[in-house]
Amino acid sequence: MDRTTFRDPAVVRTASNFVMVKVDVTTEDERSSALTGRFGVAGVPTLVLLGPDGRERGRFARLVDAAEMLHAMEEARRG
Repeated sequence: MDRTTFRDPAVVRTASNFVMVKVDVTTEDERSSALTGRFGVAGVPTLVLLGPDGRERGRFARLVDAAEMLHAMEEARRG
């Protein structure tokens, strides 16, 4: 997705309204376990979209194309 979805110009533009955080949890340790537990991540890739209030607004546990990502980001912004 780094080479496709997150390079799409519309996704890049929309993402400017978000705080984007990428976390590598492929190595299990105390920090990665805490994060996967907090956000209920069972595997990678997992994308979690949070709204302005910090509540979860969307989740994908798979690869997502630009159109689907844009739709999810717009929904997350609306709350």
